[in-house]
Amino acid sequence: MYPFDPEAGNPKYTEFKKHYEERFHESPDCYAVHSYDGTMMTVEAIRKAGLNRYRIRDVLAAMTHWVGASGPIDLDLALSNRRPVIPVTVKDGKFVFGIPKMNRTF
Repeated sequence: MYPFDPEAGNPKYTEFKKHYEERFHESPDCYAVHSYDGTMMTVEAIRKAGLNRYRIRDVLAAMTHWVGASGPIDLDLALSNRRPVIPVTVKDGKFVFGIPKMNRTF
């Protein structure tokens, strides 16, 4: 299972991936994408609240929906992301996203 689908065609992910690969010469993993989304949420909170840590915290706590590089993020009251996970298999050493087609004969 994977926390988001990098092949979904999300333009924010495409832009993030381009810049990430230019800088680090490798594709971003899920941790890089989620770190970026968290940072962008914090930047947005600072823009709204100014440089007051209490107001920044209040703005972040009020964010229940965010559309980031990893896709839509929906947070519950415990601030847990409730987005569904994506099934993934490995083929030839690479992730293959989505449900694999089974060729079974009975």
